[in-house]
Amino acid sequence: LIVLGDYNDDLDETVANQGAPTVNTSETSFINYINDSENYTPVTLTLSNAGLRSFPSFNDVIDHIIISSELNDNWLQNSERIVAPFDLIPNYLNTTSDHIPVKSRFTLRCDIVPAQLLGPNETCVGAGFELMLFGGVYDKVHLWEISIDGGQSWEIIPESEGLTEITIESQKASSQYRALLESNLCLAYSDVQQVNLIQLPEPVIFFEKGLLNTIEGDYTYYWYKNDILVATTGVNKLRIQGAGNYLVVIEDTNGCQASSTVYRFPQQLRSSDIKVYPNPSSYLVSVILRNTEGISRIELRTSSGMLVKSQMVDDGYGEFDVSTLAKGTYLIVITDRYGQSVVERLVVD
Repeated sequence: LIVLGDYNDDLDETVANQGAPTVNTSETSFINYINDSENYTPVTLTLSNAGLRSFPSFNDVIDHIIISSELNDNWLQNSERIVAPFDLIPNYLNTTSDHIPVKSRFTLRCDIVPAQLLGPNETCVGAGFELMLFGGVYDKVHLWEISIDGGQSWEIIPESEGLTEITIESQKASSQYRALLESNLCLAYSDVQQVNLIQLPEPVIFFEKGLLNTIEGDYTYYWYKNDILVATTGVNKLRIQGAGNYLVVIEDTNGCQASSTVYRFPQQLRSSDIKVYPNPSSYLVSVILRNTEGISRIELRTSSGMLVKSQMVDDGYGEFDVSTLAKGTYLIVITDRYGQSVVERLVVD
């Protein structure tokens, strides 16, 4: 707090008639501030003690500056001055003011040196990681913030006040992080750490030429039958090992994983019960399900397993508009009410 201006009284003693019945004291009107040195500092009291004046008609300084104690470290002591403007402004007292300027100097710029924020550049879906501050000059960490829209808006991370490092249990989208740093003078942010989310496509199992197949890529494939690991391969194929419930988990070079849904062999839903036409197609594709009951889910996926469109049908008929898709091979995945899936290839030309 800075209280400054025309006080109409001095700080060493009052300029009022000390003998008047309504005065009857030599104390300044601001005696409570003078006596409260724990909370206030009369910056310009030294000008009064030096016998200077800021109002030419009186032998006193009646223009003053008082600060609250929070600014004591910012005040440059002995910088207070009476400014004589008469050589700068002709006929000053008649053209400008009947008071003479009083000034003092402060250091008020932010004294924080922002810290670096250290953490991973990428993380897997569901994986936790740590962020920590390195270097910088500040008093404490005010709080941490996260943005999921590229820094357009920020949200406070709960229970992050005062922490120089935090643990993110799970990240649901690519996000940015920053810490708000605090000093006696100001608040300032650390640098921003971008943590991108690695989200692998969902692998889809389908049966073709006596083999279980799934999406292609630079993955390690972990094949399970009835919840038991039966093979680890570097290719996206597995020779069938009898009837059972099969599942594949893909893992990239960062250790990120994605799991397929369970594929039952032999299937209750057969390819012969499904018709996809026209195939190839460049406009509308119809999917007809024969001998099926209840609701089925029909998905259109890329050859790498990324979901493009999906729909729920209960009448055995579905339709996709592929006119806006890039040319290439796609997958039609049909899942019946029992959770059994059949995959058909679709060519968009």
